[in-house]
Amino acid sequence: MYKNNRTSKKGGGVAIYVKNGISHELDETMSEESNEIETIGLSITDTNKGNIKVVCLYRAPDGNLCNFNAKMEQIRYKLRKKRAYLCGDYNIDLLKVYEHQAVSY
Repeated sequence: MYKNNRTSKKGGGVAIYVKNGISHELDETMSEESNEIETIGLSITDTNKGNIKVVCLYRAPDGNLCNFNAKMEQIRYKLRKKRAYLCGDYNIDLLKVYEHQAVSY
């Protein structure tokens, strides 16, 4: 298990569990912690198809959506032309998407 706990406030944090026997390594370039967003990333080795990037994100409910969108854009840029999965808790109510100030994903 890999985790990145928020140190500046209570709650939040991200974790990724990896099944025993799966070849992987922590990707430090995808791991970050701030007041609004936590991320953690892994590179999983698939001998048949190459590496797979997995990035888990947490956005605090009171986090700024513009900052979150900017962070997502940075991650998408780093992962361009790679097999990748983005997962996590974005704390965006998709049933109220038009009430959010800045949602572009």
